Amino acid sequence: MPPVWTWGEEEEEEEEEEEERQAFAGGDEEAVAPSAALAQGDIYEVLGDGHVLHLSRFRGLQIIDVQDPEDPRIVGRLPISGDVVQMHVKGDRALVVMSGGLAYRSDLARLAMHDSLGAYILEVDISDREEPEVRSRTLLSGTVKATRFESGANGDALYVGTTEHGSFPVPGSPWPEARHQTYIKRFALTSNGLALTSTAGFPGDLRGLVHQGNALVAVHTQKVARDPATHVSIVDIGAGGALSVRGTVVAPEVIPSEGHVDLRGQTLRVISGLKVDFPTAVARLQTWSTSGPGNPTPIETVEFAPGASIQGALFTDDKAYVSTTLVQNGTFHVFSVDAAGHVTLLGTSPEQGAEDHLRSVFGGSRLISAGRVGKSPYQYAVSLFDANSSNPLLVRAAVDPIASDASSSPDLRQTGRAFTVLENAVTVQAPSGETETGLALLPYNNGDWSNTPYISGVQLFTFSGSTVTRRGFLPLNSRMQRAFPTSGTVTAGLTATEFGLYDRSDVDNPTQQGHLFLAPNYLGIFRYGNYRVRVQNPEDTSYWNKPNAKARVEVISRSGEAQYAPTLASIEVPPNAYYYKVGNLLTVVRSLKWLEYTVTIIDLSDPLHPQSKGDFVATGLPFTGSIEPVVHPTHTSLTFVAVPSNPTYQVGGDVDACWYQTLEQFSTCYGQEGCTYWTGNLHCQAPLGTGQYGCDGGFAQCTYHVGADPTCVQVDFATAQPYIVGGCQPATTYREVRHASVGVLDLSDPAHPAVRPTISFAPEEEYVSKFSDGEDMYITTKQAATKPGDPRPHAKYYVEHIDLGQSSQPVVSKINVPGRVVGIDDDELTLQDPVWGDVFLESAVARVVLDDGLAALKNYQRFPGRAVTSVVADEDGRPAVTHGLGWKPFWSYHNGQPWDSRPMLTLLKPASGSGVRGYTVRGQSLIQLWMSLTAARGDHLFFNVPGGVLTVASKQTPKALSFFHIPAQGTYPEYYPEPQPALLVDGDDILYALGRRGIVQSEDDDVNLPGSQ
Repeated sequence: MPPVWTWGEEEEEEEEEEEERQAFAGGDEEAVAPSAALAQGDIYEVLGDGHVLHLSRFRGLQIIDVQDPEDPRIVGRLPISGDVVQMHVKGDRALVVMSGGLAYRSDLARLAMHDSLGAYILEVDISDREEPEVRSRTLLSGTVKATRFESGANGDALYVGTTEHGSFPVPGSPWPEARHQTYIKRFALTSNGLALTSTAGFPGDLRGLVHQGNALVAVHTQKVARDPATHVSIVDIGAGGALSVRGTVVAPEVIPSEGHVDLRGQTLRVISGLKVDFPTAVARLQTWSTSGPGNPTPIETVEFAPGASIQGALFTDDKAYVSTTLVQNGTFHVFSVDAAGHVTLLGTSPEQGAEDHLRSVFGGSRLISAGRVGKSPYQYAVSLFDANSSNPLLVRAAVDPIASDASSSPDLRQTGRAFTVLENAVTVQAPSGETETGLALLPYNNGDWSNTPYISGVQLFTFSGSTVTRRGFLPLNSRMQRAFPTSGTVTAGLTATEFGLYDRSDVDNPTQQGHLFLAPNYLGIFRYGNYRVRVQNPEDTSYWNKPNAKARVEVISRSGEAQYAPTLASIEVPPNAYYYKVGNLLTVVRSLKWLEYTVTIIDLSDPLHPQSKGDFVATGLPFTGSIEPVVHPTHTSLTFVAVPSNPTYQVGGDVDACWYQTLEQFSTCYGQEGCTYWTGNLHCQAPLGTGQYGCDGGFAQCTYHVGADPTCVQVDFATAQPYIVGGCQPATTYREVRHASVGVLDLSDPAHPAVRPTISFAPEEEYVSKFSDGEDMYITTKQAATKPGDPRPHAKYYVEHIDLGQSSQPVVSKINVPGRVVGIDDDELTLQDPVWGDVFLESAVARVVLDDGLAALKNYQRFPGRAVTSVVADEDGRPAVTHGLGWKPFWSYHNGQPWDSRPMLTLLKPASGSGVRGYTVRGQSLIQLWMSLTAARGDHLFFNVPGGVLTVASKQTPKALSFFHIPAQGTYPEYYPEPQPALLVDGDDILYALGRRGIVQSEDDDVNLPGSQ
């Protein structure tokens, strides 16, 4: 079976998703000729008062002032957390459709709550062009697949098509059915916002939605997304906008786009086929009568183009036009379709290429098309057809032959909204003397994945009833999305990151007027004295094909918004690298060849006059296979810590080993006061045949309490045996071992960097963790140990302090400490110490003072019966600990529900006094299961949470403050390269450099969570 393709309407997805899902998103709106009151959504809107509204997947809503084409400016911004789809604009209101997102709010019980918004609609007031404001949020169920906006007799309304997957009732059956379900919803746009007025539903995964007359035509699968057949349902729009499903028909294959579906009068017309060549493939043009109630009745089916794939198509009142390809040979088919739905093939004509998007022009007497000419790699071309001829191709004009790879422009291939056709827009002479009045704007790219030069921009074509002429070119530097007029002869080119304005008065020689970068790509933000420094990657998205492309180090004021601050000084550096601040230096680290690094050094001791110290090729720094070491800026050096991704295994010996766990339980009372359940697991082992077992773990019967920790009573093995499962068998034990190596790049003389000898560790010094305070390096190691009377495994922990005060001569000292280093305050270390409890391995927090090669223990606090998940410490040695219940079910889904470990955040400070003291609790709060504590800076804690980072005030009682939307943010594994340094805490400001999403910042008392004020 050939692949079955899916389409939707999510305009701003990544490239692979766009290629599968955009055909219906940008069908040929003029082709289907619906009511003029109907509007498709898009990612831009020309507002008519000298402003353009842009919906950016990186920066949210942007309002661009284009009144002076020489100086366009972004005057209004509305950052949006989530994945944008498209927008519709009515007057001073924009309806922004989102495919998903998260909304966080403060919660007194558990620090913070998040609402998974799924899909939703934002109603945005844009009457103040400089301060757009959200008026309402309307939640949607499922995934948004299509939207349409209507202004007509039934008022202003937004139609939204969504698909859900789940269990749905089956009429006449007691059992539900797992399948896709589509809903078409009508929302009236009122003075009070959006109001749901009607809903129609049917089985299947929605692929597209066409609005024609008083009906919506929905294209969908039947039950599952990979159903090879395509279904077409007619949804009537009745009085007051009431929706009702009239009936459904089935097309055997794929319906690629809106141009392939048409409801005209009482006849439904559909073209289906495959999007790839396939020996048994056949294209079909089918017609049905919709005159009666219920399912439309078949009229005629015509099969054509065996084995070929279908490309663009267009229906007019009495004709259908279809482009097909077979082994790169194109054919253009013309059919007549009369008012009764009868189909006649009028003619076929071979063509070198294919048509993607067809439009009707000159009162329907001509067709103009955006397509491809030649054979792969194709060129883009604009073609003119005689709509009344059986051999209709009149003329074709291609883009510059150097642009020979049409596959580089998925936006143009997949959505007709990238192709703009304007009639009566120009008056120019064709080379053959005809007067051309039509203008076609063809945005395209070339050279993404080939050796051809990278080209990106808008090709202008003019046309008459018999000619098409290639004219001038409007260049940009990144992948094109749209081209459109703003006013008069001013034309805009739009990409995800750029906006350009051009004067096309002379269509052969258009001139660029103004230009904006919409989403500068910031990779880092640092502080140098009274200034900040941001690192911006090249705006030209083809820089990988341009070895001379450079990033910029920009010096800005320390006050104000970092991403909008004017540049005071700048210097070029290599792009797409790792950037580290080392004292007054900025270092740029790249690995261009195996076993070597190239380091560019910038001197910022005078930030307003940055100076390059040149490039240094460093060899002899540690590598550990395919994974590069982690780099830490330390004093006047860069420290490279390499840890093997794959451990070595030391054979421990043959043993009798036993494992037991609780049985999976199902209870209707879980979550109710007094409900009891079993928890725990047990692992025991003994040297083979000795019977001298050492065990960790155990079992307990717990009682659930609403709003409080459960009470758990440990029981012996015999009591627990009816509720557990497991057994014993001979086994071989292994010890997992890693060893670190540390390299130092000495930058004390920036003009003459030097690689110092690699620091290695003895075979018995097993790597545990690393920590740097920005000055020195601390490697925690451990050595296997025994404890008399306790057969469980034990270890001694050591801190290997690498003193880099003189980076030319690093000094290593080894000190026995309780646990691994998690914080440093001068000569004081905060550590997390793993210790055996009565049942399980637990944790303690310790504070030691280093003095003359010894560590004096000052504070020590255990967390008995708790499972510690994270320990961090701020610059003053105050720990923050997250921990949950120690007794936990073996199964993460307990009694059919996610088990709640009731995780807790505890803020500590060292208790004062003599001897070894404990810690004083300075604040405490329950937290959510999905919160992962990662760092402490000043009076702030940072948690990785779904969708980004949550900041929490940690002075006393913890309080959630702000959410930073950071897509794909996550916890990075210890043994893999860490992310770019993106966080800067500078005085009262918290700043994140988030690439294309800009530099986001807040002050320490800023809050953006409801309930945190």
